[in-house]
Amino acid sequence: LFLVSRFLKETNSNKTASIMHQIKEYPELLTSLPFWGYALSASFASGGYFAMLGGVPFVASQTLKISPSEFGTFMLFIATGYMIGNLLSGQFSQKVGLHKMMLLGSVVAISGLGIMVYNASFDTLTAFGFFVPLFFLGLGNGMFLPSAQANLLSIKPKLAGSASGVGSTLDLSMPLGGVVSSS
Repeated sequence: LFLVSRFLKETNSNKTASIMHQIKEYPELLTSLPFWGYALSASFASGGYFAMLGGVPFVASQTLKISPSEFGTFMLFIATGYMIGNLLSGQFSQKVGLHKMMLLGSVVAISGLGIMVYNASFDTLTAFGFFVPLFFLGLGNGMFLPSAQANLLSIKPKLAGSASGVGSTLDLSMPLGGVVSSS
């Protein structure tokens, strides 16, 4: 904490005069339809990813009957996909554009889920048939989420900090709402 406070300086050069002034600017952000579009799309993508992370252990142990060590190895597919997706997003978002990167990420993620549904529909689901498509879910989310977050923050640049806070709250509360409602 000391190192952070010492070396990580504030990046907001346009601080508001008071917290009340900041609160008074919230309606400008909260009435923006593009803000809600990006915030909710990122939240739903996060929610799907968290739902997958919650369900995968059950499928792996109960349906696929794989050992915990095999499960850990197969989970690398998902994490590797997400890391590669983030790398691709960082390398190509400016060239391709944020909206196209979001679209590409969505198509890749949905394709992975489609492959998994196809594999499962023949009642011959294997660990590879389950986890390899999840690599594409991770890859797609890794491509989608950074672009969605960048768009979210760019809607009202003077309220980027507030947009980040509201967006992050939605990212975490949407999946939590799904977990609570399903239990």
